[in-house]
Amino acid sequence: MHFAFKILQGSLDQGSRSHMMFRCALVSSFVWCIFAARQPFAEITNMPKKMREKMVRICHIVEDVSEYYEVEGELGKGTFGKVWLARERETNEPVAIKQMARDERNWNSPFNLNVEKEVRIMKMVSGSDCVVNFKFAFHDMATSFFVVMEYFPRGSLSAYSYLSDNPGGPKDMAVKDMKTVFESVVRGLRHIHRLGVIHRDIKPENIMLTGEEGKPFGTKLIDFGLAEDNDDARATGRVGTVYYMAPEIVSDKNVSYGPEVDVWSVGVTVMSLFCNPYPGAPSTNARMIKMMKKASKLPFAKKALISDKFLENIARRCLVRDPRKRSSAEDLVSLFADHFDADEGSRKEKI
Repeated sequence: MHFAFKILQGSLDQGSRSHMMFRCALVSSFVWCIFAARQPFAEITNMPKKMREKMVRICHIVEDVSEYYEVEGELGKGTFGKVWLARERETNEPVAIKQMARDERNWNSPFNLNVEKEVRIMKMVSGSDCVVNFKFAFHDMATSFFVVMEYFPRGSLSAYSYLSDNPGGPKDMAVKDMKTVFESVVRGLRHIHRLGVIHRDIKPENIMLTGEEGKPFGTKLIDFGLAEDNDDARATGRVGTVYYMAPEIVSDKNVSYGPEVDVWSVGVTVMSLFCNPYPGAPSTNARMIKMMKKASKLPFAKKALISDKFLENIARRCLVRDPRKRSSAEDLVSLFADHFDADEGSRKEKI
């Protein structure tokens, strides 16, 4: 109850009705956690045994969230839930907490199984300097799953993209910073692809910027809500964000595809920092997919729109329609390494 009182008191002090409504909504979720989590896990009779065993492995049961985190506000919405800004009480470190509603009627529902998969994949890929750091997962036994991860105060790459809805247009980024950003992105892809994971939703909103203000950018990939992992690193289904979908995803819902789809998405993302890759594109996803299925070449393939030759080369290698001929993340990492080595050699010669 201390946690609920703390949140409500903060809301009333601010005198903001909308802020109070937001905090009250969050209280209801976390109060469920405080009370329902006291019920022993084995007593949840409507949870199948296999699912129960899985959840024990990937999630913790927390009796009183307020002992660990103080929630400060809403950060946004992901593929399957909301994301809150909170602060870890012991370290005072800011964290992001993703809240995902649970299907209480059917523990084996596709939604619940997908949440289990997302947490499992996050734990598996965590540890790279180019992928979000997974910290903790817990559930309230009644309504929601919660995943705690690192917080990115610099925001996402979407602030610099022509495809994102930015008031006043995208921010400018120096070409040298873009190269640093995408070198980090492709290293993140190489890391998850080596583990047999396909992200399936690479876009500026899911590329978070790291590093201190005024210093070079780093990046970390986030949101594994649509990610797929299996032994042969293949997937099916038309999922993702339509503007960044590879042709093989758009072509047929039942076509099997691999990690090459993430590479295509990187190519579109590179383009989006220089221009709108789809000028005059249809306003609905269905029409956009129809246009992409018919076009032998996408609109931006007709002329070079990227001012930097190296990044143009990267984009073109990513945007090859035949996935068998498309560069891999491994190939792209090597290209960036060679480019940076050549730049360093050129600087030394001038000195």
